[in-house]
Amino acid sequence: MSQNYSSDKEEGSIRQYVPLILILFIATILVIFAVQNSHEIAIKLIFRTVNVSLSLALLISVFIGVIMTLIYSISLLQKKNKKIKEMKTHISELKKYTKQETVNKPEEKDSGFKTGSTTELL
Repeated sequence: MSQNYSSDKEEGSIRQYVPLILILFIATILVIFAVQNSHEIAIKLIFRTVNVSLSLALLISVFIGVIMTLIYSISLLQKKNKKIKEMKTHISELKKYTKQETVNKPEEKDSGFKTGSTTELL
């Protein structure tokens, strides 16, 4: 039993390094990308032209895309959270209503006869 515990502990320690390894891997790829694409390009903005390296221009573009995606995702999450809150409120109101109905409903005594609609009796 202690062997299973130690193997679980080892897996946990390996798992905690996975994000770090991924970050280092991505950083290495970005460094290689920046070195290979270091020549300058001219970017025309509205009123002027700016000379930057190709890698910097691409990284800035990706960064702007990530920021735009985060802003959009946050707005969607806020809408979903609002809807979840409304649904939870509705559920709690329904629970209160059903509890109230069961408390106010008089107990029926079992007479031994089945109750049903008149069509069942005919």
